[in-house]
Amino acid sequence: MPPDKNNRNVHRMEDVIVKMLDLEDEINADLQCLIDLKHEVVTIIKFVESPELQTLLELRYLCFNTWEEISVALHLDIRWLHRLHNKALNEVDAIRRAEP
Repeated sequence: MPPDKNNRNVHRMEDVIVKMLDLEDEINADLQCLIDLKHEVVTIIKFVESPELQTLLELRYLCFNTWEEISVALHLDIRWLHRLHNKALNEVDAIRRAEP
């Protein structure tokens, strides 16, 4: 008896649907990881004492501004901005080491 063409298409469609559902689950898991990471970044930035350094970190790591855009927004020379950024990262390192 020859194979039923309709039956083959049903199985193929099931396979496609299963793959789509698996990809959707994978995407949702990736999105949750990104949300958790963003929450961690926001929390750490809030622990930085200087409002100027907080703003710098927010503009760079939450708003994804370029160094030039941040320099203009904060009215700072770009070399000074990089020095402040290093200072901010040192504070972030200290905060992360102090976490339990």
